[in-house]
Amino acid sequence: MCICVFAFSPAERTHDRELGGVSETHFRPAFRKIPTDIEVPEGSMARFDCVVTGRPNPDVFWFRDGGEVFEDRLHKIVINEDGISSLIFDATARSDSGHYTCIARNRAGEDRFQVNLNVTRTLRFVS
Repeated sequence: MCICVFAFSPAERTHDRELGGVSETHFRPAFRKIPTDIEVPEGSMARFDCVVTGRPNPDVFWFRDGGEVFEDRLHKIVINEDGISSLIFDATARSDSGHYTCIARNRAGEDRFQVNLNVTRTLRFVS
C-alpha cells in the first residue's frame, strides 16, 4: 500500500465552495514546456509550442509587443489534445518580428513566459 502526499504552496492551490458544501480545488497554471527564441527567413513557417497545466484548464493568450495576437489567414493559435498550445506563422513577414508574451490564466491565477521572433530579410537575386 502506498500513501502519497502532495504539498502545494497557497499560490498554487485554491478552493471554491460550491452550493451544497462541495469544495473544488483549483491549481494555478504552470508552463511545463516553453519555446526558445527563433530566427527565420522572411516567408518561412515559424512555430512556438508550449505545454501548460492547471485546473480548471487555463485559457492561453498570445501578445506581440504588448498587443494581443489574433488569428488570421497567416497566424494560427492552436491547442491540441495533448495539451500543446501553439502560435503558428504560416508565412512570416518582417512585421512578425518582435517580443512575444504567452499568458495562461484560470481562476487560481496565471503564468507567463516571453520569447522573441526575428524574421530576417530574404535575399533576392536578379539574373
